[in-house]
Amino acid sequence: MGMHAEAAEVLVERAKLSPRNPMIWNDLGVEYMAAGQPDKATAAFTRAHNVFPEYPLPLYNLGRLAMARCIEKQAERSSSSDTVRKFANEAVGFLIGSLERDPLLIPAHTLLSTAYEVLGNEVRAGMHRQEASRLEPVTAVKSRALWLAKIPLLKNFGPSAVRPSLPFLSSKDPHISGNAH
Repeated sequence: MGMHAEAAEVLVERAKLSPRNPMIWNDLGVEYMAAGQPDKATAAFTRAHNVFPEYPLPLYNLGRLAMARCIEKQAERSSSSDTVRKFANEAVGFLIGSLERDPLLIPAHTLLSTAYEVLGNEVRAGMHRQEASRLEPVTAVKSRALWLAKIPLLKNFGPSAVRPSLPFLSSKDPHISGNAH
């Protein structure tokens, strides 16, 4: 409903009550991104990762932010190719980290293929495009539910915290399965 700043305020209060819940921090980062506050989003995603390093979504979201910066710099005629490559490499690092934690995270594969395209590595770009198209969304959701159930730390947060958080993607993103080029 476009009330991202208000949602962020609520999540800040929840984070005060449960500062070791990585899902709250990740969701806060998602709301900050939707509210147009990428620096605050970066801090929230980093906090989520620091709280629980095995949670893949903060790394995916940090990779998404790095790719957004990469594409932004690529569009600027004044940006150097080194700057563009720096952000693409940063995105690769985050996205590989997210896939090490959840190899079935389809959006990470598709975004990673884009990052490798920017870096000129068509072989790796093609491998991740192929992997993303091979995976079925239902399989990926089941995988996430399984690893969430195996993490004892997350069980301590109560039933509302154990729900999987969706990656920060909109229907307009080119990396959503089915919209990839």
